[in-house]
Amino acid sequence: NNDNDLLHNWSLQNKEKIEIHTFGIQNKSDINAQNIQLREDGSNFIAVSQTDSIEIQVPVGGEHFVYNALCATEVGNILGNSNQQIQKGIAQFELTKKRMDIRKLENGAVLINDAYNASYESMKASLEFLKNYTGIRKIAVLGDIFDRGPRPDIIMDELMKSHDVDIQWGNHDIAWMGAACGNLACIANVLRIAIRYNCFDLLEDGYGINLRPLSVFADRVYKDDPCERFMPRGADENIYDTVDPILAAKMHKAISILQFKLEGQIIKRRPEFNMNNRLQMTCIDFTKGTVTIDGKEHPLRDTLLPTVDPKDPLKLTKEEEELMHILQMSFKHSTNLQRHTKFIYSHGGMYKCCNNNLLYHGCIPMKENGEFEELKLHGILYSGKRLLDYIEDMVKMAYFLPEDDPMKDWCMDFVWYLWCGPISPLFGKDRMATFETYFVADKATHKENMNPYYKLSQKEEICDKILKEFGLTEPHCHIINGHVPVKSKKGESAIKAGGKLLVIDGGFSRAYQSKTGIAGYTLIFNSKHLALAEHKPFVPDQENTPKVMIVEHMKNRVRVADTDIGKKLKSDIQDLNELVAAYRGGIIKENMKK
Repeated sequence: NNDNDLLHNWSLQNKEKIEIHTFGIQNKSDINAQNIQLREDGSNFIAVSQTDSIEIQVPVGGEHFVYNALCATEVGNILGNSNQQIQKGIAQFELTKKRMDIRKLENGAVLINDAYNASYESMKASLEFLKNYTGIRKIAVLGDIFDRGPRPDIIMDELMKSHDVDIQWGNHDIAWMGAACGNLACIANVLRIAIRYNCFDLLEDGYGINLRPLSVFADRVYKDDPCERFMPRGADENIYDTVDPILAAKMHKAISILQFKLEGQIIKRRPEFNMNNRLQMTCIDFTKGTVTIDGKEHPLRDTLLPTVDPKDPLKLTKEEEELMHILQMSFKHSTNLQRHTKFIYSHGGMYKCCNNNLLYHGCIPMKENGEFEELKLHGILYSGKRLLDYIEDMVKMAYFLPEDDPMKDWCMDFVWYLWCGPISPLFGKDRMATFETYFVADKATHKENMNPYYKLSQKEEICDKILKEFGLTEPHCHIINGHVPVKSKKGESAIKAGGKLLVIDGGFSRAYQSKTGIAGYTLIFNSKHLALAEHKPFVPDQENTPKVMIVEHMKNRVRVADTDIGKKLKSDIQDLNELVAAYRGGIIKENMKK
């Protein structure tokens, strides 16, 4: 092998002493490979000698097998074989077991087994082969697995079967993560949403949450209350746990009032969250049956609030405290919920930079002037990438800190803030108007103003600013954004800012599909192109094939070498080269002990 530095030097020193035949790709040799075309399952090239050329087909992938085939071709020439014999012999080559044995596993992973008598050269060859591979699959989920669907627990089970998943946390996910930590406001919130959308199978069958104490409490407290404002909507049929709609409405109202109380308690004890304008329970005039919002008085649509003390509206009754303790224990001791939560932590984060793409769920909070919005916590200002990094650290601490750590309660409250806080990158609005939608008829009070990011990010220069903030400055970088459903039926496109921003939420949740006209998007990034698959709302026994649109063609086919994994492989190969050089140079001593 004339491209091997040791053999090349040895042949130069000994070519006058003995007959030496050389082969190579880079250095001029007796026979060289030209016009090499590498594939996962093989390669072809032209073997060129001083007197002849021959086309060779190799049935095994990897550049190192091009060298092997070159060697075999030169040996065949020396032995007097015809070109046809050489071609046929190489084409019929079969591998030794455990040598570049490529198998596709049931979960979609590709296993490359090259463990037979592994050496420096074989390990390096395997890494080089992987660099040129194009079949690596990764699933990226841009958040809100838990957004009002009937069985996100089943989705989680399926995701956990895949060999490579990244999850960018969404605000619905973060609410469930907070509930799994034991935060009472998050527990009340996820229960309210699940009951509102009749997802009892998720709660009871999926996660084994004991709802009987809540149903007994609600049925007694609201016995004579029709709870019309709290009837379940968008009801999915529960297969295992059917609940009478009237009882469900009572449970819905009971947990909603608990949520508003518990959220008010957080706002009171965390003034740094700057959310005093969301203390609606304290703005109720119980005598007049009104509530004051943004300085304007509105009549309450429901004035039957038997558990609310007008003198201390945020205080839980003793029975409510006992109920929340039982629910908290149920969430914290749900084996399946904790298993899923740990997976979301281990495979997720606030954002991910992957192959020149920046992936996140919600937004990068911004001001109207295009500067990054700042969140001040503990006397420190956080914005842009620094804000998202800080949030990720706090979210992890909320779950993993010991129960007696003084920081744990603050971190859990901060997880709640991420669900609905005005500078939360996962929420992206100035307020969560849940109370108003239940209790106030004036729809002006229901308005939730989007963060300026959502208008600004449609400009290419703003996308470039965000990408640069996260260290992505090469051409053809993209922001892949979730969270906001794309109203496809009104002509809205998921491709924005000249192709720099791709919004792929689209509304997998059934609750959005009447507004969007579709059932969400899947972004497909392969070695040839970037594409969007537009999904139809699922209807059994009907055609459900998604519409696929090519967004961007790759100028050259992308191989692993061109990806983040490829950069790591190049580094590993360089490490191997340096290790061998250190051994050959005597820096690493050989252990001669037997």
